Amino acid sequence: MPFTFGGEWIPQKKVYPPLKVYLEKRRGAFVTIIKNLPLESEEAKEFTSQLKKSLATGGSFKENLVEIQGDHLEKVKLFLKSKGFI
Repeated sequence: MPFTFGGEWIPQKKVYPPLKVYLEKRRGAFVTIIKNLPLESEEAKEFTSQLKKSLATGGSFKENLVEIQGDHLEKVKLFLKSKGFI
């Protein structure tokens, strides 16, 4: 309920869908995908840049997905854990 009995507004905490990290095979190569990252667009772009630098690989942020070139599933999970997302 967003209101108290007195009528004061209580701001609701934004609920995000669960974070998903998975591999996808495209034209014979793997792509590591992060879906439902709880960040706004500019923050997600900065996060993607930091992740690419730490893994020394390419990637992009588009359509609310972070795509990292290659099979980096375990490394991405460790990076997310170090940033406090998992």
